[in-house]
Amino acid sequence: MTGTFVPSDDDRLWAALAWVPVIGWIFAIIILLSEERRQRTFQRFHAVNSLAFGVAAWVLNMVLGLTGVGLLISCPISLALLLYQIYMAVQAYNGQMTEVPGLTPLLRQQGWL
Repeated sequence: MTGTFVPSDDDRLWAALAWVPVIGWIFAIIILLSEERRQRTFQRFHAVNSLAFGVAAWVLNMVLGLTGVGLLISCPISLALLLYQIYMAVQAYNGQMTEVPGLTPLLRQQGWL
């Protein structure tokens, strides 16, 4: 995070909710559809990253699920993705703008962040 910006308690809560496994996408969409919340850089950063991560995780699970080898490794990978989402939720709640390796730079390059 640059400068002396300190996210509010509301920012931290909504950003963390965007990362909650299974239902976080709902909070992320609410953030992006709400004009007031979308203007909050911290909330938008986590909402966009969470949605993109969810899509990437879903695609990865679908591809692995369609392959024979994927059935053996899709459960451990799904568990790792779930744990990563929990980690990101904790980071967001602690006020950190933690980047998702490879994904956050791509989102910045595309103008989403």
